[in-house]
Amino acid sequence: MVIQNGYADPVPSSAPAFFEWGGESWFYNKRARYYYNRDGMLLHRAVWISVHGVIPEGYEIHHIDRSRSNNSLSNLELLTISDHRRLTALQRDDDAWTRHQTPEAVRDRLRAYWQRREPRPVICDMCGSTFLSTGMRAKRCSDDCRRESARRYGASGRAARRAGDQPR
Repeated sequence: MVIQNGYADPVPSSAPAFFEWGGESWFYNKRARYYYNRDGMLLHRAVWISVHGVIPEGYEIHHIDRSRSNNSLSNLELLTISDHRRLTALQRDDDAWTRHQTPEAVRDRLRAYWQRREPRPVICDMCGSTFLSTGMRAKRCSDDCRRESARRYGASGRAARRAGDQPR
């Protein structure tokens, strides 16, 4: 669809990794489910700015149909930050089981999830030994390895590495 002054809605083919719009390449971030350019600008904001000008302080652009890949101008609206957050909280359905549950029920369900997790083998990044963990970010096998890592790579070690020195 072409709008005044030669504006054309961005229309990607079925969720491509990137496409061209407005003379720039826009890349799809699977985790955030938004399109970005190389400077980190969000596509829906760029679409709004190209037609309406600068987005006022304290406002955000809302996708009316809640589809972050539909960046046509007719699907975007300007809302205050508080109105946008309130509206998206009411519309959120990706965690529908938490919406109508008591905090205790949610806690119990999460606790049961972690108790059912199967341990997986992880290689300690300090000593190289293999250990089992149900955690998602486990890196070290023991308190000794944690202490050694803190001693070697603690805040002072990070500052030394940034300065180009070897850790103590």
